[in-house]
This record gives sequence, C-alpha cells and structure tokens, in this order.
Amino acid sequence: WIVSTDEEEDTVVFDFCYYTKHGLDYGFCVELTGNKFDGFLREVERNCEDFDPDYEAYRWIGYDGHGKCGAPYHIKDIVDEMEEAKKNMDKLLTVVIPSYNVEKFLNQTLDSFVCDEAVMKKFEVIVVDDGSKDNTAKIGKEYADKYPDTFRVISKENGGHGSTINCGIRNAVGKYFKVVDGDDWVNTADFVKLVEDLEKTESEYVFTNYYEYYDDVNRQKAVDFPQFKDGTEYDFADVANKVYIPMHALVIKTSVLKDNNIVIDEKCFYVDVEYVMFPVPFVNKVTFFDLHVYMYRLALSTQSVSILGFQKHIN
Repeated sequence: WIVSTDEEEDTVVFDFCYYTKHGLDYGFCVELTGNKFDGFLREVERNCEDFDPDYEAYRWIGYDGHGKCGAPYHIKDIVDEMEEAKKNMDKLLTVVIPSYNVEKFLNQTLDSFVCDEAVMKKFEVIVVDDGSKDNTAKIGKEYADKYPDTFRVISKENGGHGSTINCGIRNAVGKYFKVVDGDDWVNTADFVKLVEDLEKTESEYVFTNYYEYYDDVNRQKAVDFPQFKDGTEYDFADVANKVYIPMHALVIKTSVLKDNNIVIDEKCFYVDVEYVMFPVPFVNKVTFFDLHVYMYRLALSTQSVSILGFQKHIN
C-alpha cells in the first residue's frame, strides 16, 4: 500500500493505493475532518469490504484470462492478488510477538503456531522486532518467507515492551488480538481449538487457562479457572468480582483496542497490567474457554519479571 495525503484547512484527504508487481490494482480516497477518527475508519473499512473480486473479474477479464475494455493484459493476475489480499484482511486472530534479542527461543515460539494450513489462514502472527542486536529479525523473516499468509515481521527502534504491543495493535487485521512474548510459546493443539472457538463468540474479552513453565527445572504447572464453564459468556462484573485475568490468559477484541485508542506506556517495564486494565471501561461481555493455550516461561534471569531483571531495570 502507498498512502498519500493532501491537507486543506481542517480536512486531510487520504489517497490509498494498493500495488502489486503488475502496478496499481485498487485505490480509494477518504477524508478526515477534525478529529472524527471513527467515521474515517468506518469509511476505510467500507471501501475495503466493498471490493468484489467476482465483479471485477466479470468487468475487466475476457474469456481468455487477459484484460479487456482497456484493462492491462495481465489483469487476471492483478485480480487474483487482490482477492488474496482481501482474504488476508479477514483474519480471525492477530498474535503479536514482542521480541528483543530472543534468537535462543524464537524458533520454538514460531514453530508452535505452525499447524493445519486451513487453520493458519485464519490467523496472523506479527513478530515485532524491538531493535534486537541478534538474529531475531532474521529468524522471523524465515517464517514470513515460508508462510507468507500467516507470519509478518516488523523491525523498529527499541522502545520497550509497551511499544511492541502498540505497534501490533496499529498493524493488526484480526478480529481478536493476543500477545505472546518472544521467549514464550503456545500449546499448539489448544491454540488451534481457540482459533476455532473464537468464531463462536462476540465477547470483548476471551480468556483461557495457561501453563507456567519453569525453565530451570523443566517443569510446567497448570493455571486453571475452575469456577468458569467452558464456552460460557459472562457479564464482565461477574468475572471481575471473582478473578484477575492476566495477559497470558487473555484475548481482546481488536476493535476495543483500536476504536478506543488504547496505548500502552513505552520505554518502561511491567506494562502487562496496563494492557489488561486499559480496555476495561469498554468491556461488557467475557467468554471463557477451557483450554491451556499460553506457555509462560519463568525463571529466566533475562526476563524483566525476574529478580535479577528487576534489579537491572531499577538500577
């Protein structure tokens, strides 16, 4: 995509153009007046949703597969790429992987998302490289090259854990949003079930059980929420009065984060609570699924949550 702007007093005209190797294949303009971001975003979404590959094919492609009515000779290739791009905009889940110097763990992390091809088309994994000095970005790129419909890599200057989450929110296209740190991973079998279960809910918050994995003794412990029933939707107050949902258990509806401009503090540590709490005013319903999805690695001295990590960051 290439986006250009033209400013006129309090109005900015955004010109969105999508290009493939064949040239420009789709474009539209949207005006932003003042701070009316909600209307602006709705108009962008409408333009994307209104694109109909079947109609475009009927209008511009001849029976021989080549362009007609003045369309480029390779128009069929263009429409095919547009259709594929539209599929990638209809993801059910975005998983963001905050990553800083995690080359030791990242293969295990990303491998845990490799599953049935039909399932992988339903979610995206964005590796946000936070200015790593090792091979973090290179490893992420290998997965993006091998599974281009699922994995993406965004490299940026170092800004801390919160900045990687913010970057993920800005770039997410999934209906739901989850954070999995670059030194953690997921239980693949239950992650696949979670993706399938997300098709059954509209709750703003979704949560699951998870595992704590103690790296120093190679042992895992289940963290369960037995007071809740599988697949049941609750009023937020009924859940909040019983339990605190940590980041590792949580999946958030992406529109809650985007529409309410949720931004996590950057260049600081211990922002997990902000990620969980900032969307709370906009949450009405919560659904629980009896799955163990997140594998939360503990006892690493490099972690910000470890005692040595805490001492380092305080100093």
